[in-house]
Amino acid sequence: MALGDFTGDGIDDIIAGAGAGGAPRVVVFDGATGARLLDFYGYEETFRGGVHVAAGDVNGDGRAELVLGAGSIGGPRVRVLNFDLSTVADYFAYSRDFLGGVRVGAGDLDGDGLAEVVTAAGPSGGPDVRIFDGRAGSGVLKSSFSARESSYRGGLNVAVVAANGSRSGAVIVGTDSYPDFAGSALDVQGANLPDISGNRSGTAVSSSTVTADPLVQAFTSTGSLLATVRPYAEPYRSGVRVSGSRFESDGFDFAVAPAGGIPGIVKFLDLSGSSVGLVREAAPFAPNFLGSVYVGS
Repeated sequence: MALGDFTGDGIDDIIAGAGAGGAPRVVVFDGATGARLLDFYGYEETFRGGVHVAAGDVNGDGRAELVLGAGSIGGPRVRVLNFDLSTVADYFAYSRDFLGGVRVGAGDLDGDGLAEVVTAAGPSGGPDVRIFDGRAGSGVLKSSFSARESSYRGGLNVAVVAANGSRSGAVIVGTDSYPDFAGSALDVQGANLPDISGNRSGTAVSSSTVTADPLVQAFTSTGSLLATVRPYAEPYRSGVRVSGSRFESDGFDFAVAPAGGIPGIVKFLDLSGSSVGLVREAAPFAPNFLGSVYVGS
């Protein structure tokens, strides 16, 4: 899920996408009334990998555009749509043969008033983060960087802290969840599973290559590491969902939530130089809820 002012009324609306196992259904709710504004399939209705969503004003018209990324077992196809569902951009962020899907974020990283689209490969992908010109219909790559060790193929979650005044924006990266991969349609392909370049190495992706410390990292748009934080203590080893803030008045820079296995505590964090501080935390669900939590801001 994500927030963005799609109607131009000055109030953020809510965009939500169905998770893995469901059709790629996208729903937009009015931020003021809760009314359903849009309800459509971002990809073919028969696709069952779900859909990842983000929001950002990529063309400077004062309204957010809808940013979609195909879920796992799908190709890494990114779509950027106007509120009337006309196409702004449609491209593959990685090789068409890669089947781990693509995670998306959006926000103004360089302070020019236009949102960039940030992508990361899903489970079985490498640690490659890419930043695209949000307006370019076929996807124009502006920069890319590696967020983890080159052997890591567990997938990443991404978000953007938008530029604010003299401060440039930041890319927030969280590790993905091994349970989302183990036993999945990706896992059973073994040595035939392609990487983000479409290459099949002949070696099956193992638990060691899709598991990493559940760190959250902040990078500049060119890949310089700003800060690293481990929001959930050992022995937690699953993924971390991330969401960036667009406004200084929010009082925080980004939010994180666990991908399952521990109580779903959402933490709101502040990025200051090379340090990350806890602003507040919230428990939106019952203490015995151990499922995955998604956040949007």
